Order: sequence, then structure tokens, then C-alpha cells
Amino acid sequence: MSLLGKLFDVGLKLGGLYLASLGFIGAAQILFAASIGVSTLNSRQEGRKQRQRATNAYNASLKGRLQMIDLTPGAARTIV
Repeated sequence: MSLLGKLFDVGLKLGGLYLASLGFIGAAQILFAASIGVSTLNSRQEGRKQRQRATNAYNASLKGRLQMIDLTPGAARTIV
């Protein structure tokens, strides 16, 4: 989760608590629901980034294993 996403999520929660303390329960519920939505989106984005990093690490580990060689001169190369 990015720092901006965390700050926005905390701001929504604090705003909800403040409005609830003033008696604006409906507005507080809306802010808490928005906070849940922001948290969900941030966690999905972080999961997507982690999957991409894992895929990149896996692909990088395979690069040293592949070699192109000429089995016969003039023929297409073969990956071994």
C-alpha cells in the first residue's frame, strides 16, 4: 500500500470518528465504508505488485539457463 493510500485511509477513519462523536452517524458510516473501499483497492494493488515482482524474479532466474546454439551451420538456431 502506498503512503498516500495509507494516509487517505487513516484520514477517512479519523473523519468518521470525528463525525460520529458529533452525532452525525450517517456521515460517519459513509466515511467508514469509503475507508473499507480504499483499503480493499490498496491491498489488491499491493497483491498485484507482489505477483509481478515474483514473476519478474522467476523470469530473471531462467535467463541464465537458456543458450542459443547452432546444431548445423545454416540451420535455424535451437534453444537448449
